[in-house]
Amino acid sequence: MDSEGQMVVSSAGITESQNITRRPRALETPISNSLKFTEVMEPRWEQKGQLGANLCLSDTVGEASNFQKSLKEPGKKVLIVYAHQEPMSFNAALKDAAVRELSAQGCAVAVSDLYAMGFEPRATRSDITGTLSNPDSFNYGVEAHEAFKKGALAGDILAEQKKVQEADLVIFQFPLYWFSVPAIMKGWMDRVLCQGFAFDIPGFYDSGFLKRKLALLSLTTGGVASSYTKAGDYGDFRYFLWPLQHGTLHFCGFKVLAPQISFAPEYSSEEERKSMVASWTQRLKSLWTEEPIQCSPPWYFGQ
Repeated sequence: MDSEGQMVVSSAGITESQNITRRPRALETPISNSLKFTEVMEPRWEQKGQLGANLCLSDTVGEASNFQKSLKEPGKKVLIVYAHQEPMSFNAALKDAAVRELSAQGCAVAVSDLYAMGFEPRATRSDITGTLSNPDSFNYGVEAHEAFKKGALAGDILAEQKKVQEADLVIFQFPLYWFSVPAIMKGWMDRVLCQGFAFDIPGFYDSGFLKRKLALLSLTTGGVASSYTKAGDYGDFRYFLWPLQHGTLHFCGFKVLAPQISFAPEYSSEEERKSMVASWTQRLKSLWTEEPIQCSPPWYFGQ
């Protein structure tokens, strides 16, 4: 993390001067590499040992104190929402490193491997198992809200909501697709983080229903680090984080930790990729002591 606690990056020393070929668009295609890690985990909790942790937040003095106290309790739960098609990809390596390190700390770790699960990304009428409130004119947001209140959402949505509800920390692991998450992860957000479960009107941002939880984006890019600066081809990386971190996670109340960005792993050597994984693992060792970013416009766009 930099001195201002604004992001954590793993670029393994790669710069534009190394003449690495970059795609003309902000898309990382599925990749594989020579790193061999453990197999993809099915979504489940794995409990090992205990963990004491300490994190100070700043909603109010009372809330910060209570939240800090809760993180000192043993047996923290972590949900990793993972989106990559290839079990031998670099994203899989980062996911597996997080499972190993957090499990070793005593955390109970669950992985929602969206591709392996065949998770349905489309928000449709099929998500509502009960009677529609207005069958003549379908409005997904309205119907999902009503279905949540009645316990009438599809089983896969309820299963993911249960994981989120139990988790103290949710990590999103994914390759950057068009400055955003892959479609399957976007579908997870659309269907799982529905009104009534994650937020209400009123009841969003600092009042969002997930305000007692932490969230973190761990992502890989196709371009090198210098491309994601104000002077780079893609602009400051904070610009594309705005809709994800602020418009989605913070809107639902999450306390957002600094992102973990691994730049251009596809164009990196095996040793450089290993260094990125090691950097992520090292950060996880003290993750529970980190404070969230100031999730407000100045963090993303300056004063």
